[in-house]
Amino acid sequence: MNVESEVEAGMVSSHTNGTKPNVAILTRNISHLLRLARLRLANLMDKQLLKQLGITHVQATLLFLISTGESASLKTLAQSSGTEMARTSRLLTLLEERGLVTRVRSGSDRRVTELRLTDAGYALANRMPMILRDGANLALSTFDEAQRELLADMLSDLIGNCEMIEHQPAGRPNEGDRMNPEESWKDPLEFVELPCS
Repeated sequence: MNVESEVEAGMVSSHTNGTKPNVAILTRNISHLLRLARLRLANLMDKQLLKQLGITHVQATLLFLISTGESASLKTLAQSSGTEMARTSRLLTLLEERGLVTRVRSGSDRRVTELRLTDAGYALANRMPMILRDGANLALSTFDEAQRELLADMLSDLIGNCEMIEHQPAGRPNEGDRMNPEESWKDPLEFVELPCS
């Protein structure tokens, strides 16, 4: 059903009569629900991480990305975390002041500053997966195993579809183009994406 037919059916307001939009439509919108779930999960993880490690979820994201070695510079860290460069720099300064991160000049290019975890940073990074798994278990405590698997499969499919659409000129993915669930890692209890906002 498109927007015009929803307006005709009275499901949403056309705003021509001065009425407010139908809130019930928004609250069942998948994008809205995913955003709320992400925010709630991030808040839950923030509480767990602050309580056990004294760092926020965003700081944990940066530590995790640095620990993988894939985000060794401020620019790549900001891109990987989806955080603005200025905010990433401020967060790095806080992590550096706590003795968790160091900035080291690159041996191959003195213009580049590489980011590395200290021993204390690695100690925290090694504790994060257990805390995040426990937080995910808490959030999914009312789900049985079949529901968890279904959620993981559906989210994997959604991510795969979005990735394909991003690389297509326009339109929806063909059924044959859908990502094979076996090709994507989908265990929600082993790793929880670290939201950055």
